[in-house]
Amino acid sequence: MHEENLQQAVSTLKAGQIWLPPAIVNHMITALPQNKNENKEPALLKDLSSREAQVAKWLINGLSNREIGEKMFISTRTVKAHLTSIFKKTGCRDRLELATRMK
Repeated sequence: MHEENLQQAVSTLKAGQIWLPPAIVNHMITALPQNKNENKEPALLKDLSSREAQVAKWLINGLSNREIGEKMFISTRTVKAHLTSIFKKTGCRDRLELATRMK
């Protein structure tokens, strides 16, 4: 496990929350059933910038931060900054909640 993930796991558990390895979270996201109305933009995205919406769309496809960065030609750090902003704007706590609400 990467040191960063271990630190995140410990702080999450100390806060009384549940922590799962990123690969498992991404697998859970891809296993979620698709929204029946795929052509309609989720209302959750209306307050997001266009770049934030792109990040969110890649996220619901189960991509990791690194993979999203590669697709969008941005750094992993920038992806994390977009995700922080997305979580604040949508009220979602994490990527699994965001994906669940979007799908």
